Amino acid sequence: MNVKDHISLRLNPDQYMVVKELSSVLDTSMSLLIRTIIGDWLYKNEDYLYKIIDKKKYGDAINSQTKKEDIFGEEE
Repeated sequence: MNVKDHISLRLNPDQYMVVKELSSVLDTSMSLLIRTIIGDWLYKNEDYLYKIIDKKKYGDAINSQTKKEDIFGEEE
């Protein structure tokens, strides 16, 4: 059995209205529409998001490594 993770999402009334109308026009569930929107956003921002994750995980370790070596491999 394939069990999916669940989250609860609160929308303001305007957001809810747009999602509800769009899901009705597209003849799809609001859940599928929201998952599609989130998936698209994550895909389009993947590089940026991984930079945020790496910076949070490793801090300045990444920057200090890249600054010490130039294109010839010599340390400063």
